[in-house]
Formats: sequence, C-alpha cells, structure tokens
Amino acid sequence: MFDVKKEVPSLELCKKLKEIGFPQDTGGWYWIQNPIDIEKYSLMFLSEREYEFRLNFAFGELIKAPTIMEIIEYFNNLNLQEYSISIKFDIIGMKDCIKIYLLKKELLNHYSALKSFEIYNLKDLTDNLTKMLIWLVEKAYIKLNNKEK
Repeated sequence: MFDVKKEVPSLELCKKLKEIGFPQDTGGWYWIQNPIDIEKYSLMFLSEREYEFRLNFAFGELIKAPTIMEIIEYFNNLNLQEYSISIKFDIIGMKDCIKIYLLKKELLNHYSALKSFEIYNLKDLTDNLTKMLIWLVEKAYIKLNNKEK
C-alpha cells in the first residue's frame, strides 16, 4: 500500500526547505496547515492551479513536500562544479544500506568526503537527501534559485 509519508520529507524538514528557498510554486504534494487548528498539517496533492487557488484565498500555510524523485531530480539539476554526490549500495551488519556522500574534487580527480549518510529504509533516504540539500545551502556550497545568499 502506498504511503506518501514515506515518499516525502517530514513536515519539519519541509519547513526548513521552504525557509532556505526551495521552490514552492509547483504542483505536487504539500503539507497544508489546518486553518482552524494551526498546529495541524495534512498532506495533500495539489495541481499548480489548485496551489494558486489555495494561495490566493489563504486556506492556511502551504509547504511543498517534494517526493524522493523530485529531490533526486533537483540534485541532478544542480551545478556543483567541484563537488559530486555519490550514492553507493552496501551491506552493513547483514542489512542493505545506501550510503550518500558529498565529495569534493581534489587534485588529479581524487575526491574527499565532506558529508555522508547511511540509510536503511526509504523514509531515511528521503529525509537524509533533504538534510544533505539543506546542509549544502547552509554551508554555502550551493544557492537555491529562490534564495539570495
């Protein structure tokens, strides 16, 4: 059974993505604030038209919840120049593991790891790719299109 909460980052990470300038104006999954109980959010799929309608009529805060594929696509579209993202599959302690590395190109095409994550399930993959993107922006390795640094 499809569980969208495993496919998108947590509400807290999505709030951070919004804060650092991740694009919010496309269709897709959104955390939508309940206009009556502002502490509650629910996930809803919105077309671009539905997004604009809700935005114009103030139905509560809208926070983009990018899917894992949207996050991977975003990484693929980044121009990291001297940096590289590496994803490797491994087995650690009899468990399948995905390792994500941010690598910095050194002399003679050698790379050194700046940041890495070990991931054991899909939700961890989604959240850790999001954390990697946030870390890259906060450390000024990249600038998001919507954010001036």
